[in-house]
Amino acid sequence: MIREKSYQQVINVSSLTAGGYVDADIDYTKYYKSIAITVRVTYGASATAGIRVYLLTSPDGSNYDSENVEDAFTYFEPSFSAGETRQTTYQLEFMPKHLRIRVRNLDSAHDQGAIKVWITFVEVVGD
Repeated sequence: MIREKSYQQVINVSSLTAGGYVDADIDYTKYYKSIAITVRVTYGASATAGIRVYLLTSPDGSNYDSENVEDAFTYFEPSFSAGETRQTTYQLEFMPKHLRIRVRNLDSAHDQGAIKVWITFVEVVGD
């Protein structure tokens, strides 16, 4: 068995407004064994809270999970330190056909800096 990996950047914004969010919708026709989602954020120097990354799924590509910690498929939060850059990776062993990655600024008063999100796909090929 061979594990093949491919990479795709799905979010690349220079800033995120106070309380705002940015989405990336990913639809798959291919089966992947797992995916890793890597998030890099540069927090605003005046920020008092970080970001939360929601992973929302949909059975049809239109109706996604609600954005809250109870209803989302899952979520994670990179560590927070004002004015600093943080990066973290979250691995999913189950890849839904329709996935929305939503990055939410938890700071309602301050913008955040650059946010980048990549997905690493892992598939098994061969015998």
